[in-house]
Amino acid sequence: MPHHLPVSPCTRTLPESDCASWGWQINGKTLLTNLSLLQKHSLLPFLPLLEQTFDAVGWTWELDIEGLHTFEEVEELLRDFETVDQGSYTFRYPIDTKGNPSVPAHFMVHMPTFCKQMDALLESLEAALMGLEVTEDSMLEAAYSPQDGSE
Repeated sequence: MPHHLPVSPCTRTLPESDCASWGWQINGKTLLTNLSLLQKHSLLPFLPLLEQTFDAVGWTWELDIEGLHTFEEVEELLRDFETVDQGSYTFRYPIDTKGNPSVPAHFMVHMPTFCKQMDALLESLEAALMGLEVTEDSMLEAAYSPQDGSE
């Protein structure tokens, strides 16, 4: 059962069993996820939650960066990245646990393009987080302000 907090996820103060899955409400819509996602090195499972969050607050994804115009393009970028680095080890270690190269011979990444896309994506996610914090503040202010106009 999700905990209906304005925009805040389950915290450590809740019993561990209550945190197996957590959720929050934004504008009357309950968003859920599973904490096991936080134990994996995969970004793709978070994309539907990001889409739900944008939908719940009435935002649209508008990023003027080639390859990131839509959620579908973001998904494609993340899929491409996870194809090469599924467990988040490939670029951290030059060889795998069996002594084999982490990437195929002649593997190339165009770093300027990759960095431009990832920087824009991270900046957009940071801006969305700030927007959610403002939304939370507004919701809390409305919830706790006197209803009759007196202080």
